[in-house]
Amino acid sequence: MKLLERAISLALKHNSVLISEEVPHRDEKLIWKCQEGHQWEDTYGYMRTAFRCKECMIQKKSKERIALAQKMAAEHNGMCLSEEMLYSKEGTLEWKCEKNHIWKSSFYSVKNGSWCPTCAIKGRGPNSKKWTIESLQKLAESRGGNMLSSEYIDQYLHLKWECEHGHQWNAALNDVRNGSWCPLCRKVSLEQVQEAAAVHKGKCLSTSWKNVKDKLLWECENGHQFKKRYNEVKSGFWCQECKKDENLLNAQRKAIELGGKCLSDKYEHSNNKLHWECEHGHTWESRYHSVMAGHWCYVCSRKNYKGRGKLKPRYTIHDMNKIVEKYGGECLSDEYQNATEKLTWRCAEGHVFERNLKNIRRKRWCSECKKMNRNIEPIEVENTSPKKLKFTIEDMQNFAKQYGGECLSTEYLGQRNKLTWKCANGHTWERSLNETRRGYWCTTCKKEEKKKAKL
Repeated sequence: MKLLERAISLALKHNSVLISEEVPHRDEKLIWKCQEGHQWEDTYGYMRTAFRCKECMIQKKSKERIALAQKMAAEHNGMCLSEEMLYSKEGTLEWKCEKNHIWKSSFYSVKNGSWCPTCAIKGRGPNSKKWTIESLQKLAESRGGNMLSSEYIDQYLHLKWECEHGHQWNAALNDVRNGSWCPLCRKVSLEQVQEAAAVHKGKCLSTSWKNVKDKLLWECENGHQFKKRYNEVKSGFWCQECKKDENLLNAQRKAIELGGKCLSDKYEHSNNKLHWECEHGHTWESRYHSVMAGHWCYVCSRKNYKGRGKLKPRYTIHDMNKIVEKYGGECLSDEYQNATEKLTWRCAEGHVFERNLKNIRRKRWCSECKKMNRNIEPIEVENTSPKKLKFTIEDMQNFAKQYGGECLSTEYLGQRNKLTWKCANGHTWERSLNETRRGYWCTTCKKEEKKKAKL
């Protein structure tokens, strides 16, 4: 079944409609429409794991919260007058106490024990302090700014503030009372910036900036110029060019220590592979951190696998050619390393692609042929390992019977290879023996049991 057909089927299953007419791949955002008429965008891969309309979910949660708000208000002998709840920091509900005082407050404010502010002030007496717009304005003026909000609800809701430089932002009263102020004015002095650069034997070339989020221009002792934030430099991050030279020098030292040498003359990034050569002349590519961790020539390690406790490779490059010759293909690689290392293949139609043995064993062959809907016989990898498997396909059948099901696969290749299973209710799925032995059985049955339990 094509991806578009699967997406349409998924939407119909949840009483929804797929608006998009094409599905290039599972990570492409598609337009969906629920039975209530709400439209939204999400990928097929995400909707397959959790199909839900965000608007419907918000409405459902809003009803649940309003019901809970009514219950909380009843505990105070009052009521909640709002019929819906907005999910934002500025969202408030309207409340009414037993003495008919009406006010606005957040859901969490009442949940944390706050109730009618009018009744609270009367209960404290004439000398009690209550924040008003005037007192908030005085608080802002003491910081050299202004409070721009026209209404004060409670200390949990955000108010609008303005500093002496005209910057505006939203913050709760509690934050301002605790010393927080304009986030854009949290600047450091030029002396502090130069001190941070001096730690790395460099200097800062920038003379002005708005706030700590701005990137400044720096220069290291070797004359390299780069841009970084002050906080990054303060945390120890410095010139990347010098870091590359240092890493390349460390790589060369490590290679000499292991009896070989690093053939690369440039270090770009930690994810980029470097060229190496061992004392026996074997060359290969490996990442910097891998070699620094002690991993060296894989050819030499195979020759000495008995003394180092490593396993001899199960296959050779000759086995790869035998596998694909049978199906009209060809392995173009010269050497087989391991099941996860990519090899170059050519199918019967002449398409060249890279794929590791692990994927070949999972029957993943030429993707170009698959797109063209050609019927390609799945590739079966013959197990040439002298090591005897611990279980057989008969053991899988007996194992499935414990759950009242059966194993539909005809061959067992190992504990990590996926097998096809069938439960007592006729549901089928693929899972390895390792996962099944941990107690994972039919997920469809499990979901149905949860739905019945909720009812």
